[in-house]
Amino acid sequence: MTCIIHIGHGKTGSSALQTKLARSAEQLTAHGYVYPDHESADAAKKGLITSGNGLLLLDSSHVIQPNSIYSNENLFFALMRGYELETLLKRLPDDPVFVMYTRDLFSYSVSSWGQFIKRGQGTESYPEYAKRRYGGHFRIMREWLDAAKRLGFRLDIYNYSRHRKNLWEHFRTHILGFGPDWVDENPNLDVVNRSLTMAEYEVQRLFNKYCENPTASFISDRMVNRLPDIKSETPTIDRASYDAICSRLEPVVKAVNQDIPEGEVVQIEAFEDLRTTSNTQEERFDLSTEQLDVLIQGVSVKINHSLMDKDANDLRDMAFKIEKGEALSMEDALTLMRLAHRARPNGSVIKKKVAEYEAIVDAGTASDPAKTAKSK
Repeated sequence: MTCIIHIGHGKTGSSALQTKLARSAEQLTAHGYVYPDHESADAAKKGLITSGNGLLLLDSSHVIQPNSIYSNENLFFALMRGYELETLLKRLPDDPVFVMYTRDLFSYSVSSWGQFIKRGQGTESYPEYAKRRYGGHFRIMREWLDAAKRLGFRLDIYNYSRHRKNLWEHFRTHILGFGPDWVDENPNLDVVNRSLTMAEYEVQRLFNKYCENPTASFISDRMVNRLPDIKSETPTIDRASYDAICSRLEPVVKAVNQDIPEGEVVQIEAFEDLRTTSNTQEERFDLSTEQLDVLIQGVSVKINHSLMDKDANDLRDMAFKIEKGEALSMEDALTLMRLAHRARPNGSVIKKKVAEYEAIVDAGTASDPAKTAKSK
């Protein structure tokens, strides 16, 4: 046995494989392999979004055992920077095996766009993204293939589009070499880091567009982790966009495919096999009660965090005024009364005072040009 390094790339079932590896760590050890522990292991065992243990390889103090398994799709990019790969090869046991899963062109472009919306703060539609941004991984794949030839290491490439329905079985048999003697204690491969529905994508996309410092943790991650079994959906594409994408990427796909086994090459799907539309057709979105509940929870957390941060700033500033012996203003009184109203929303006296203070502050602002300009 030798060291196995799974490098992704993205959207090829890496999180699901990492969940399976983390849950099977003891069984793997019994079969002669080690899946080194990492801080992400607990989350992986729960089926949550993780990045695996592969970044241990970039830690020069980490001791690499000959029969270890590492997995992290960020290695796909990280090891192609500078001399990272050459440095790692010097530390690895003899005859390491690098494993890459890839994916058919449009299948991956859809998932890549979804990840761009979910975690990359993207705001573009799928056709816009696929025409302008998508496809850089093909260049990195070509660099990996050239590096394998130049440096003489083994690189196995498989097409996730062919193996997604039996991904763990494929990894276990074709990469780890386990046969009938492996009795799977947990045969199902959990859905981890699922894609979203089109309504969920649109909510996150608009959140990215209008919210300052948007984050996936309030919408996408909650949907994925709390509702993992909801069936995902794919965006539509029009003919002109399809042709433009094919024209731009067909040459690099051919360059990559010339060094990939025939059964694993990247396919360019036919337009008729995709979810197509005219460029004038309006998209409609549906959210279930369950999805709405998770969505509103997440947005409420975001709003509440923002309010609490503002409250802390306001209270801090009032404390500074008191410390300096300065008088508190009517605006300060309104802030304090609003905090009281938030703590006791049904208090009749508090409600009345909030209204009174707002009228006083509004009148004072209207009569003071400096305050009016500042409020704008």
